[in-house]
Formats: sequence, structure tokens, C-alpha cells
Amino acid sequence: MERSKLQAIHSIERKNCIKSIKSLNKRSILTLQRQSRINTIQLNEAQKRMNEELELLELKHKAQTDELEQSIHFRLQELEQSTMEKRNALIDQETKRLQELDNRHQNEMRIYAESLPRIKALMKEQFAQEYKEDSFKINYNNYRSYSPKSHRHRLPIPISSLTNLRWGSLSYSNTKLNNILESRPNRLITLFSSDLNHNKINSSDSM
Repeated sequence: MERSKLQAIHSIERKNCIKSIKSLNKRSILTLQRQSRINTIQLNEAQKRMNEELELLELKHKAQTDELEQSIHFRLQELEQSTMEKRNALIDQETKRLQELDNRHQNEMRIYAESLPRIKALMKEQFAQEYKEDSFKINYNNYRSYSPKSHRHRLPIPISSLTNLRWGSLSYSNTKLNNILESRPNRLITLFSSDLNHNKINSSDSM
């Protein structure tokens, strides 16, 4: 853009200079013709002066063009330097961020590795507790049969409905018994506390 403007200005100045020199020469020639003193030496001097002025104009234009090119070159260097500095700053910032993430990840891994023994101990304790609870399942084959006279209005306890019960779930409170009855509304189950205590004692003796 700037080069085009400068070239246009130079072209206009060159044309104006040539026009001015030609006009001046024409006036001089006309004056000499009027005076009838046309001299070849004067014409050569006028031509030489015109050439010198054109050379000076060309030198001026060349100096202006070189100055513009040098200015553009310096601006490009400054822009490249600024871009390089911004890129280096961005690289340093990203490197620092990645280093912080790496350090945080290593810290989390170290904390997790240190907590593994405690987690393992808790899992072992939980497994032992569950195993202990599962070892106290009710031995349903030890239930004594109920007499038809005393339980003629009651249905026998089906074995399949009690396979998942444990001693810990058969408490002496009515709440637990009601929960068992509600989970099987189509079956009528009647349990007595004395029978439960008796069977629990027998099961403990057998163990």
C-alpha cells in the first residue's frame, strides 16, 4: 500500500518536472527565436540542465524508496521479535501449568498409595464381620413340628421362605416380625419367642 502510494507520487512529480522543463525550454526557444539569436550551445546547456534535474529527481526518489523499504524491514523485524516473545511466554506458561498438574498427580498417587494398607485392613475387617454374620444362619431343620391341635388355624413355616433369614434378623421385637410378615403377605407365619430362644440355644450348643 505504501509502496504504491510512493510510486504514484514519484510518477506525478516526474511528469510535472518534465512538463515544467519542457515549458521552460519552449519559452526559452521562443524567446531566442524572437530575438533571432538561436545558439546551439545554449540548446545543449538547456538539455544538459534538464538531464541533471531529472537525475536529481531520480536520486531523490531512490532515497525515499530505500528509506521506505528499510522502515518496512525494521517493522517486520519488530513484529517477528514480538511474536517470538509472546510464543516463548506462552510456552513457559503452559510448561509451568503441566508441571503443576504432574506434581499434583504425583502427590495424589502418593497419598493413595499410603492409604492402601488402611483400606485393605478395613476391607478385611468388613469381610470378617460379614463372614461372621453369615456363619450364624438358622438351621431350619431343627424347628420342631407343631401339633395340629394347637396350630390347626396356622400354616406351617415353609423352608423356602426362610432360607435368607439370619439369627441377627430374628430379634425379639415385634417390628422385625412385622417386617417379615409384610414381605410375604400371601403367607401366614407365626413365630413364638420361646421357640426361637430354644432353637437358638440348640444351635449354639451344636456349634
